[in-house]
Amino acid sequence: MKAVAGLSLGEYSALCFAGGLDFDSALRLVQRRGQAMQAAADQVESGMASVIGMDLDALQAVCDQTKVAGEVLQPANILCRGNIAVSGHLTALARLDSAATAAGASRVIPLAVAGAFHTELMNPAASALASAVSDASLAPLSIPVFSNVDAQIHTDSADFRTLLTRQLVSPVLWERCVMAMIDHGCKGFIEVGSGKVLRGTIRRIDRKLPIDGFGDGPDGPA
Repeated sequence: MKAVAGLSLGEYSALCFAGGLDFDSALRLVQRRGQAMQAAADQVESGMASVIGMDLDALQAVCDQTKVAGEVLQPANILCRGNIAVSGHLTALARLDSAATAAGASRVIPLAVAGAFHTELMNPAASALASAVSDASLAPLSIPVFSNVDAQIHTDSADFRTLLTRQLVSPVLWERCVMAMIDHGCKGFIEVGSGKVLRGTIRRIDRKLPIDGFGDGPDGPA
């Protein structure tokens, strides 16, 4: 089976590859998305941190116990077993390091991002993006696309009028996307673009899967 998926912003690249978006339309949406996310981030002091060495249930419990009333703190990028990014208010993230370490995390690494992406703190951005997505021209998909939001297979590009907006406020279910692709018959993966981050996550999900890269050399980006 042939299918595509992209991690967060990479979902726009996946839609382009599948024929659902032309390149110019994708660039305009990505620009609007970035502007809207930055504007939302400017409204509240928030950010993200990568937590290494905890499973999702344990990390969710730590987030629930660490945040106080009015704070957001939640898993936002569920990449693979033991590698999950958390988004939330900076006040809550400041307490996350010691709480997660005490609960068994090997490391908590602050991420250099502008805000708490993929949480309700991006609601203003989702509203701003919605109008741009509704005006975008979407073409039929040539191959299926798996969505970050629901980790489901989608064969109708119109689904992404809602999914691209929901993605801003929903956790990225990358591990579940990869597992769903495997369940639907994908027997290998190619990471398109520079770097090897997604290859690393896929190897953590299933080391038996063949995976290669397109766009970089053996020692990194070409």
